[in-house]
Amino acid sequence: MREPYSGSIIKGYNMVTDPDQHTSDYEQLQSTLELYPSVILSQVEGNPPDSYEIEYHLKGFVRNPDGTITTANLHRIRISLPFGYPHFAPTVKPLTHIFHPDIDPAAIRIADLWQKNPNLSDLVLSIGEMICGNNYSTEDPFNQEAADWYEQHRNELPLDVLQIADIDDTNERFDTLDEDAFSSLGLDEEDLFGAEAEEHESKVDLFHLQVNQKNIFAAAKILADIPQTVSIPGRDQIEEHIATALKKSDQLFKQAEQLEDQGKLDEAAVALEELNTLVADYPGIDQLRNRILQSQSLADSFSVDNGDETSAQQSDFERTTPPPIKTQRKKARISAKSPLSIKILILATIVGIVLVAAGLLYMQDKKILTKGQNDWQNVHALINNRQFDDAQAEAESIVRNMDNLLLLKSAGNSMATKVTALLNSDDFQQGLLGNVRYGNEYVSFAKAKKLKHLAKMTDEAEELLKQGKIRAALAAYKQGLVYARKHDLTVKALELAQTVNNLRLEEALATAKKAEREKEWENAAQTYKRALQLSQAISDTKDAKEIAKRLATATFKHELSQSKQAFTGAQWQQTISMLEHAKTIMNENPTAVTDKDREELQQLLLNSRLYQLLTMAREAYEQHDLSASINNYQKTLKLLDTEKENFEPGVMDAYGKIQKTLLMLQIAQGQERALAAKRKGDLQGVIEQYNTILQLIKTSPFQANDDLRQLKNDINKQIAETRRELEIKHRIDYLTRNFRKIFKKHYPSFAGSKLDHPKVVLKKNIGRKMVFTMTCTERSQGSSSRLELHYMYDPSTGRWSLYTGQ
Repeated sequence: MREPYSGSIIKGYNMVTDPDQHTSDYEQLQSTLELYPSVILSQVEGNPPDSYEIEYHLKGFVRNPDGTITTANLHRIRISLPFGYPHFAPTVKPLTHIFHPDIDPAAIRIADLWQKNPNLSDLVLSIGEMICGNNYSTEDPFNQEAADWYEQHRNELPLDVLQIADIDDTNERFDTLDEDAFSSLGLDEEDLFGAEAEEHESKVDLFHLQVNQKNIFAAAKILADIPQTVSIPGRDQIEEHIATALKKSDQLFKQAEQLEDQGKLDEAAVALEELNTLVADYPGIDQLRNRILQSQSLADSFSVDNGDETSAQQSDFERTTPPPIKTQRKKARISAKSPLSIKILILATIVGIVLVAAGLLYMQDKKILTKGQNDWQNVHALINNRQFDDAQAEAESIVRNMDNLLLLKSAGNSMATKVTALLNSDDFQQGLLGNVRYGNEYVSFAKAKKLKHLAKMTDEAEELLKQGKIRAALAAYKQGLVYARKHDLTVKALELAQTVNNLRLEEALATAKKAEREKEWENAAQTYKRALQLSQAISDTKDAKEIAKRLATATFKHELSQSKQAFTGAQWQQTISMLEHAKTIMNENPTAVTDKDREELQQLLLNSRLYQLLTMAREAYEQHDLSASINNYQKTLKLLDTEKENFEPGVMDAYGKIQKTLLMLQIAQGQERALAAKRKGDLQGVIEQYNTILQLIKTSPFQANDDLRQLKNDINKQIAETRRELEIKHRIDYLTRNFRKIFKKHYPSFAGSKLDHPKVVLKKNIGRKMVFTMTCTERSQGSSSRLELHYMYDPSTGRWSLYTGQ
């Protein structure tokens, strides 16, 4: 039998085996995850790997054992590659309690993802986007409760962002960023993250300066703000010195106040000077000093020399007073004057007393006002230091003191009104609550500090954007987003997330269009896919539609380009899979594909199916599987019949060759079946198989072929021989079944004997007549003998007779 047709229409190929696919995908996954530090390949199984465990260090929702929903920063999954991968999608199972509409405890829904993009690396990244909340579906979800939860918390999503290493925006510690990264952004790492350390260092320097200047109160406040973790040489001794100085200063100040109240102004001044030498910034020391000096001056102005004071204590007023001797004479003259003079003297004394009292009251009011002014300055100093409780106490004390004024009541009321207005102001009341005005709202001091720091970061990002450095600006905005999320600046985080998504969308579209112009379809498709996700995240419906169309076009072009490469390499199944995917894209997005692309896809798909069938038919023949080979050739002919209008003329020219190859295979199969039947002794089956072969030849368009005519004659001879063998077999079977009856008929003397072990053979042919020799064993009365006779069959009459010839 001739070998089936193996002309140019059947091309050989070397398709990538499953192990090769597994190895390639494993290497690609390793390379991809090097760019994404938040996704870790923790474990693999198989050689090459067919099972992966992946860790995601991303923020995502989880369900706790008690049923509550919280967020977690570590999630694990297992990906298993089935038999037939990548044509069959992997199975993905969560290993932690991920709470997501498309995830249940037993599986993660990836069918749609795999159908659109059967790529293991992209699948791993897509699951990361699912965990972050960047990608989810609330229609027909795996987990209805999760779908409802995601709808209710839509404004919080995404919880995190999956980014490549060079523009990382995860919530990792800032100290993982190196100095070069900040330099490239025009930022100073110390500005962003070293401000606290610099502040501590400056405080230590200021503390030493205040101690040296004996400003002990200021030094004590600064020391209280410096954490114990900050090193200060001799800190314990310094703290002890400060405590001793403060205690001693309190005693001296109280002593000076008591001496002032007792009128011992000189002693009070000495105590105050000792206090100033010990603690230069004691609160109220300047006010007390001023009061003592004013009191000394007033006392000097109204004093009368009694001759006991020393020349060192005499003032200018004393030097204008007449000598003591003249004073004594004046007294004598007065005492000698009339009663009228005495009255005048008394009146003058009274007036003098009133004036002295008024002066003393005035000085007392002036003292209160001066103290109030100084306390008012102290109130502002306390407010600047955010010590609002102390400022409130000081301010309320001022108001109370103003009520004690007698002569300067108007000035006191004015100051009290000013202080009361401050106490009742919104800024002060919010300050008591620990808040400060920032923009149009009041926030905590800590939050205001964070907002100012964030504003500095965003200003840097905006400046980079103005300079056209989109990538650097995007990185800076992302750092701001991470900072805002880390410090719970929710509103700012939402605004920055929107800004980041807008910039990422702008960057992605620019990259995609460039790849499109350069016909880098895979890169264009991947980038448009990312752009589509971003546009959906920012709810930009108009852009989303246009991007979806461009994504469809780029994906179609990529699949078509890849399928051409696979076709060139005779990788028929891979070619068909890609083209089917491209066809699905084309049907879903009819406006994204040109008529020329449609025709090219249809032609390539038909040729791929044709060559796949021919290749499968040949391989089956080489493996001696005639049934499979025949089946594939029949499918080939059916495809050619169905699509003959769409195939090129050159392809249809091979139709007859394929048809003849199929006929020869069917004949070979019939001959094999005939031989098998003969080995089983099924002669009727042999004849049936030969008749089937004759029928195939008779109904084929090649029956006039010389080789087939000769084959037909040979088969007819085989049928005749087989029929004669079948006839002989039937006669032998008849004689074997009836040997006892025949022997006893012709040998009546053995009628009572036991006959067994019959044997029948064809002795000879006499014309069409057949002579058979029959033998058997006869047992009678303990002895046995062998019997033999010759029996003849005449086919013309159908009768048997005893043959007596030789």
